[in-house]
Amino acid sequence: MKLLTTFLLTIGFATVLWAQPKLSAGLLEANNFLKANDFAAAEAVIQKELKEKPKDGLSWMFLGRTHYFAKQYDKAISAFAQASLLAYAPDLNEYNIAACHALSKREDETFVHLQKALDANFADFDKLQNDSDFDLIGRNTPRFKTFVDKVKKVTRPCEYDDRYRALDFWLGDWDVINQDGVKIATNTIELAHNDCVLIENWDPVYNTIQGKSYNYFDAANDTWHQHWVGQAGIVGSTVGVVEDSGAIVFHGATSVVNGNSYPSRMTLAGTSDGGVLQRFENEIDGQWVTQSENIYVRSKVKQVATN
Repeated sequence: MKLLTTFLLTIGFATVLWAQPKLSAGLLEANNFLKANDFAAAEAVIQKELKEKPKDGLSWMFLGRTHYFAKQYDKAISAFAQASLLAYAPDLNEYNIAACHALSKREDETFVHLQKALDANFADFDKLQNDSDFDLIGRNTPRFKTFVDKVKKVTRPCEYDDRYRALDFWLGDWDVINQDGVKIATNTIELAHNDCVLIENWDPVYNTIQGKSYNYFDAANDTWHQHWVGQAGIVGSTVGVVEDSGAIVFHGATSVVNGNSYPSRMTLAGTSDGGVLQRFENEIDGQWVTQSENIYVRSKVKQVATN
């Protein structure tokens, strides 16, 4: 394992996803010793830090890191465990403990602490899947692969939970046809962020409003959300629910540049021929009135380019 030249709060396998802390002068000095592979000097500096601040989780984690690079895995485990006990980055520290057990060929202990890391919201699926520290217990074994799949399903729910896939019928490259049979826009809908967000790219044929929307499912409220941003200062935020038919109906107030807003409703529904129906409605005098209705057909230009 190549020694890191900068301190990223990583042990070579688990990377912090939150803001980096400011290191004390002592930990900076220890890090310089680590870069020079002088593990004894680094440990001496960190032990001095811990004598002054025995409950500093960062220093305990740094001590574990030092022992890890010195291949003193049992000492590293003790230090990481202390950091975890102090509630300092328990997801990373439990993962680091698991890695040290794996390097010591202790398979059962490895999985105990991998589970603890997952319970503490460890989320670096890619690192786990490719981490060579687990080679000695067999990254290609059914047990390890089963756990990797488990982590993936927990950390990437959008790829596995059908509720996040309710709007997938809208994905693709589309020509948008209005009620008069006239093409009014192209619209490309694409997935992002591990399939958790659908991004709409609306490009009108004529000189009208160009814009984007960001669409996602909120599992906490069992609702869909759309946030639209267009040129000329037009924005809109709506909340949607999935109907029994599979259509999603979004409700909200669309703001316009002069500060006025009006209740609006948009329906997206897949059609039997593989297209999409999009209906816009406004509430007038307590009644929903259709303002426009568009049909989406697959873009022949994009299909030809793809083929």
